[in-house]
Amino acid sequence: MAPLSADHPVEGSPGDVAAALVWFEGDQSTRDKADESLMQGNDIVESSTRLVYSSDQDKIWIAQTSDGKLCMLARSHDSGALMCSTPDEFVATGIPLHVKGALSVVWNGQRMVVSTSADSQRDVRP
Repeated sequence: MAPLSADHPVEGSPGDVAAALVWFEGDQSTRDKADESLMQGNDIVESSTRLVYSSDQDKIWIAQTSDGKLCMLARSHDSGALMCSTPDEFVATGIPLHVKGALSVVWNGQRMVVSTSADSQRDVRP
């Protein structure tokens, strides 16, 4: 686990779209495919999903929609959540995501901070 620095993203902090797009570089692998139940009813491009964090109980993916939104999807235990932002919204606040008190994530394009119910934090970078 990388130590968190003073510049780690917090909810509502500005995002960097160009930096976020770097996370999508490279081909999608089999393990990058997101849980279909999280994508159901949303306009997520299936080939855009990337698994960016995984633990025994938690998984976090990023994705894009066909109209250019950036998305974050998460599954923790039996609960899941999805949040998408337009590029303008992403620049203003990044993407915060919460899964039923078990998992909180903030992604600003450059970094992602994952906080779990076990009070641990992880700093994730592309």
